[in-house]
Formats: sequence, structure tokens, C-alpha cells
Amino acid sequence: MRRRGLSLIETVVAAALIGLVVLLVTNLFPLSLTGVRQQEQYLQADLLAGSVLADQQMVPFDQLTPGDRQVLDPVEADGVSYVPTVEIDRVSGSDVAYLKAVRVTVRWQYQGLPRQTVEETWVDAVGR
Repeated sequence: MRRRGLSLIETVVAAALIGLVVLLVTNLFPLSLTGVRQQEQYLQADLLAGSVLADQQMVPFDQLTPGDRQVLDPVEADGVSYVPTVEIDRVSGSDVAYLKAVRVTVRWQYQGLPRQTVEETWVDAVGR
């Protein structure tokens, strides 16, 4: 005689498997939100660094003094404070009268940990 339906063991195993899958999926959701938030912050910092670099490229070449370091005012976005720093440096192997490096570092905190992104460009005296 064949029985119809599920035994108690089959039901418990099926419920355990479903519970395990639900647990794994619900743990992925907060991790993905954290990753998305972190990438948004890096994008915001990169945009800020690019904007500061563009501003520095408009500064007359002779006003860019190697060794200068300037911490700019913090920029607030989405509850995060981004602090850009501009550094002017020499380019190795070149004459400082014709070529200088401009480096922008943007720092911020995320979940209590320091984060930063750095962008650099070289600025020449030609055509200025």
C-alpha cells in the first residue's frame, strides 16, 4: 500500500533547506547595500577630486609652487564630509620651470574607517 503526502522527516528537511536559503539571501541584502553606499562615496570623492584638479589647471603656472600643500574646505554630501587636499610637486626628471605635478587627495570616513582617493595630473607652462 502506497502512502500519499510527505512524512515528518521530509517536511523538516524541506523547511530547513528553505530556511537556510532565506537566511543566505537576507544576509546578502545588507552587504550589497553597504557595497553600493561605499561605491557612491568613492564616486562622489572622485568627482570632487576631478573638480578641484580642473580648478587648479586654471591657476597661472607661475603661481603653482612645488612643495605647497593646501587643505580646502570640507564638502558635505549625503551626510559625509569630504576633505580635499591639493599638493604641488616636482615631476621627476623634468625642469620645474616647464612641468609640475598637481595631486588632489580627498579623505572621508565610512563606518569609522578612513577612506581616500587620489588623482594627479601634470601641468605644463606651454601655451599659458
